Amino acid sequence: LDSSSLVARRLAPQRRLVCASPAYLAAHGTPQVPQDLADHACLTFAFADGERRWRLTRDGQHEWVRVAGPLRTNHADTIRETALAGAGLALLPTWLVGEDVAQGRLRPVLAEWHGDIARPGAPPPGDPGIHALYLPDRRGMAKVRLLVDFLAESFGTPPYWERCLPG
Repeated sequence: LDSSSLVARRLAPQRRLVCASPAYLAAHGTPQVPQDLADHACLTFAFADGERRWRLTRDGQHEWVRVAGPLRTNHADTIRETALAGAGLALLPTWLVGEDVAQGRLRPVLAEWHGDIARPGAPPPGDPGIHALYLPDRRGMAKVRLLVDFLAESFGTPPYWERCLPG
């Protein structure tokens, strides 16, 4: 929000991981390296223009993988539900799939890699994080401060949805 006058307080990290249902992995195998994703059914977002590519990052190393699959949508919950049904691999935020991983409904794939959806040549995103945004003139308001503090405390460090995840 470089051009915004809003105040941002970081509440939690936001990372994406590749995951799939145990049934999908049993039927199709588990990718061992990022390039293996090209041989799997990958559930992708429609807002990714042009070629569908996932960028995976580990220890500063970036791997681009061209992916394809049976579903392309603009709705993360649809991708999650389709992954749970065993139709493919998904690259989704941990806040959305953390409980599924904890319950064994989804399994992380290439867990040491963090993923994002970007165009080739785009700079690495780092950790975009989850933020509370508010107007500068609301900074001193008790109800704003209490809400933001409550959210930060509720999410925890690490946030509750990441406590069950590898790495």
